[in-house]
Amino acid sequence: MRASCTRDADCPADTACVPRLNYFADRMDFVCAPPPPTATARIGEACNPTGANTCRNVLCVGTSATAGYCTAPCTVDADCPAAAPSCAPITYSRPSGAGQPSRGCGPRPTI
Repeated sequence: MRASCTRDADCPADTACVPRLNYFADRMDFVCAPPPPTATARIGEACNPTGANTCRNVLCVGTSATAGYCTAPCTVDADCPAAAPSCAPITYSRPSGAGQPSRGCGPRPTI
């Protein structure tokens, strides 16, 4: 069994806080695991939400049909890097397709 997490700092070195679909409970759980070998994009870096997932935390937030940024779960702003400094509300998809409110690192909101 992998350790649960709410941010990358909860995980040992060489692992990341990544999503795991929990079909039994219809929710997204987060666990410490090694990132996929092709996942090299860090939090705040560009990703394609409809293409191959290249995010280290396996989470790409779409800003358009083919553009987005990599995010990671967080609890406070201090959990996020300078490239995506805001720990903001985010909705993940449950296995059923329903939304699951959570928090993720992203750009500072513009006013």
